Amino acid sequence: MDTLVRSILDWSEVWSLGIPLAVLAWKGKQPGVNKPVVYYLYFALFINLCIDLIWKLRTWIPEPYNGNNYLYNLHSIVRFLLFSFYFIRLQQPFLVRVKKLLVPAFLLFVIINFVFFEHFFNYRLLSSRLLSVEAIFLLFYTLQYYLFMLQVDEGISTNRSDFWIVTGLGIYFAVNFFIFLLYNKLTTDLLNFAVIIWNVHNISYIILNLFLAKAFYVSQNDDIAFLTMMGIAAMLLLFVGFLLVFIFMQRKKMGYQKSIQALRETQQNQLIEAAVRSEEEERHRIAEALHDEVGAILSSAKLHFQDIREDNLDAQTRMRYKKGEELLGEAVIKIRDISHNLHSSILKEFGLNEAISHFMTRLTKDGMIRSTVSFDDHAPIRITANDMSIYRLVQELINNIIKHARASNINIRTFSAGGSFHLTIFHDGKGLTQQQYEELRFRKEGLGLKTIQNRIISLKGEVSFSKEPNGYYIRLHIPSV
Repeated sequence: MDTLVRSILDWSEVWSLGIPLAVLAWKGKQPGVNKPVVYYLYFALFINLCIDLIWKLRTWIPEPYNGNNYLYNLHSIVRFLLFSFYFIRLQQPFLVRVKKLLVPAFLLFVIINFVFFEHFFNYRLLSSRLLSVEAIFLLFYTLQYYLFMLQVDEGISTNRSDFWIVTGLGIYFAVNFFIFLLYNKLTTDLLNFAVIIWNVHNISYIILNLFLAKAFYVSQNDDIAFLTMMGIAAMLLLFVGFLLVFIFMQRKKMGYQKSIQALRETQQNQLIEAAVRSEEEERHRIAEALHDEVGAILSSAKLHFQDIREDNLDAQTRMRYKKGEELLGEAVIKIRDISHNLHSSILKEFGLNEAISHFMTRLTKDGMIRSTVSFDDHAPIRITANDMSIYRLVQELINNIIKHARASNINIRTFSAGGSFHLTIFHDGKGLTQQQYEELRFRKEGLGLKTIQNRIISLKGEVSFSKEPNGYYIRLHIPSV
């Protein structure tokens, strides 16, 4: 419906001319005084059709030939001249000298304006000066018409064709004077409002053509039929006006809702990024504390153990000493492993691929799980801001596979394409499909999946889970790594 109404209004400067032209064809020959108006209708039909066709096909026409503003300029000049001749042909003996000066004054203005101030073939902007001056001069013509008609004995009569022509012209230019004057400014500062304002212009042009149709139709015997037609047309215009306002308000409401939703998503992403960054900083702090403080204390304790002479110990004490030294050694190794898991120095020094390879080697060294890794040898070795998050993501996924899937084979493959990082994890255990992942990540017990999703959001990436005949696949896509 929105598209239909917009198309009706966009083409209104063409199809609305068909109303007076249809009445003209029906009623036949018009009085000689109306000939300039008839000429205008044929000229306007041709020029407005060219204007709308150029606008609709502007994307196919190279600049500067895809502009139609010079046709509006030409339309304005010819329209003023034809309606000026119409007012002169009315032969009203009122302000005759002033009326004779208006045509040369307007032409002089046109020459000065387009020589010194505006460019006639400007394809970006309408000539607001030209259209506004045309409106002022033709409003003067309509005003002098009413002042003269008030002085004559018969007064203003709705049975005269000139009344409908002048009244329609007066309404059109009274409505559009400020539109013409401010349109260029509105298109720069308030484009959406400018579109609505131009729809008002289109509706006023329809009204002008209805009045011109009445002027060609007018006769005492046919007033009732034509007034009925005018009433129907007015109701249709009113309906279109209300429909336009409703559509505009709905679009504004939808735009507001979309902006609120986008703001919420942005804030949520910022919170997730902050949480992930805070978690990584805390991991780094704990890793340093374990390595530099706890690890140093345990290493010092081990040295003290080694200084004890076993020859002076009895058999039972020597056995306890050996057990204590063994446990202390295991504690040192565990602390070092935890520290490396919390903050990988290999990642920092050698990059993401080497860190993943080292993690998988250490994780599967007992032989219970077989693993293979395949990296893109042509991808440049570089350390990016996202590497730590990707490494944590891989750790979380592999830990989930070992904990829940009971897989015996795990394969990791990475490659870069189009500036994006791709990682595929295959395993032959009991995995997840995309539907199961979407269901589980919203449950309270799915904390690990929520962590994965948060890291994906912080990386602005995508993760997909799929089941294939040979096993389960997890695919990551991280843009611009």
